Amino acid sequence: MSIELKNVSYTYMPGTPMERQALHDISLTIREGTFTAIAGHTGSGKSTLIQHLNGLLQPTDGTVLVDGVNINARDRQGRGAAKLARGSVGMVFQYPEQQLFEETVAADVAFGPRNQGLSGEVLEQRVRAALALAGLDYEAFGNQSPFQLSGGQKRRVAIAGVLAMQPRYLVLDEPTAGLDPRGREALMETVARLRQGSGGCPPMTIIFVSHSMDDILRLADELIVLDRGRLVLSGSPEVVFREKDILRKAGLEAPELTVLLDSLRATGLPVPAGARNRREAAAAIRQALLSHKEAGLC
Repeated sequence: MSIELKNVSYTYMPGTPMERQALHDISLTIREGTFTAIAGHTGSGKSTLIQHLNGLLQPTDGTVLVDGVNINARDRQGRGAAKLARGSVGMVFQYPEQQLFEETVAADVAFGPRNQGLSGEVLEQRVRAALALAGLDYEAFGNQSPFQLSGGQKRRVAIAGVLAMQPRYLVLDEPTAGLDPRGREALMETVARLRQGSGGCPPMTIIFVSHSMDDILRLADELIVLDRGRLVLSGSPEVVFREKDILRKAGLEAPELTVLLDSLRATGLPVPAGARNRREAAAAIRQALLSHKEAGLC
């Protein structure tokens, strides 16, 4: 199972003086169970791209397949399957808390699954499970007004509202934008839990748009880099971050941690690749120093 884009291009306002091509012949596959990050400078086409994943935008050219189904099918036979496939992709836009509107957290999270036809105990269990996945306790937060919560808590309520609809794929567009450091870290811990799976739930397939190379290094299995609407790099973060010249042309820089470890390797210190965070990097550096010392090289 996967989301697949085949030769997707998209043009805003075609045939007008404001015509602008935002995507150019994009082909990529997002495999089920992976954490795929999408990075690029402002105007690179990131938001345009993700809006194709659940049919909010239809490609000017090309095809979008979700689990093998063309989500933009126009024939009568394909429209029903296309609707179901689009519903399997949950979207959380930037500043999703601006879309909160119910009197309580529980009511807001219940809005989507209620429209799916759920009610009673089944609906309540769905809401409880979604809040738990988002790192919020139902008893503590369910009856609170969402407008009295912190920015990070509001963001997690909005994510819970999407999780309550049980999508197979979760798209997060700059989920930490505008949050203070504490709220940002709490939200990233929530995303990490979703990536790993928790409470008996399998790992989610996550598509994560971010400017933070550190977050991408920490969490992503795959990294897609866009530059002016074109796919210029794809692969594991470790592989992509080696392409420093291409990244700079796209307005990006490798994470500080990657730069540090590369610099140490350039001096001859045998620091192994693969460190994803500061703790792993520190352990790798200690081991390299020990190895260096035992070899009588320092």
